[in-house]
Amino acid sequence: MTSNNNEKSPSPESYKDKLFSLYKITIDEEHFFLEAHRKRVAFYMGIITGLLAGVITGLFKAEIWYEFLALIFGLALIFFISRIAKRNCENLYKRFLGAITVRAKLEYKLGLTNSNEKISNSPLFRWCCEPIVRPHHIESRNKYSSSDNFIEGELSQKNSNNIWTKYIFTFFQVISVLLAALLIQIIIMLECGKFIIILAC
Repeated sequence: MTSNNNEKSPSPESYKDKLFSLYKITIDEEHFFLEAHRKRVAFYMGIITGLLAGVITGLFKAEIWYEFLALIFGLALIFFISRIAKRNCENLYKRFLGAITVRAKLEYKLGLTNSNEKISNSPLFRWCCEPIVRPHHIESRNKYSSSDNFIEGELSQKNSNNIWTKYIFTFFQVISVLLAALLIQIIIMLECGKFIIILAC
């Protein structure tokens, strides 16, 4: 029988090549999820703004109570589509952040986060001893004890794309509720007005 000890272990060069290939794939994934997030936001925004424009136009043309009721249905659609949009867009942003955590681990394995203290700063290039990855990025990652904590923490950052997306769709939800309340009041006033006319007759 041939011993398994004769099998060659992968050389450090081939291992680094594999890591670098995986690194490039991860960067592509990161860009893909960020672009997908942007397109998903634009997709839902197009639907919601179209519905809202239709409701506002209908508001000036509606005369009968059931026409106003149809507009309330349109506003309910806006509310629930905004709710779905927040969840779906957040899921894509989570995947984007997940790709960042994978990239961060690969950068560490590839030595891109190590500072080169053996090289002294040159007058021609003062940053030569710094790590290739920006120190700011390294510091932002080290604030968290794990990659899962990084994802959850970055999701709720004030200036993140995810937070602004949530604000936008929450704004549409608030607008839909306020307009629905206004339309219900108009319906009540119309029906009360008819009732008063009937009593007067």
